[in-house]
Amino acid sequence: MKRNKSAEKTTSMEREENVPKPLKSILKVGSSIRENHNSFATLLAKDE
Repeated sequence: MKRNKSAEKTTSMEREENVPKPLKSILKVGSSIRENHNSFATLLAKDE
């Protein structure tokens, strides 16, 4: 019963909590890499 209730109102935050921890850290690394890439791209754009 409880499981169905939580499945009904699954917010993005709840979904993240259900993700296994190793996967979570990989996602975190991916987002930080994306941020670094964005700042690097802006630095390159400034040089041009």
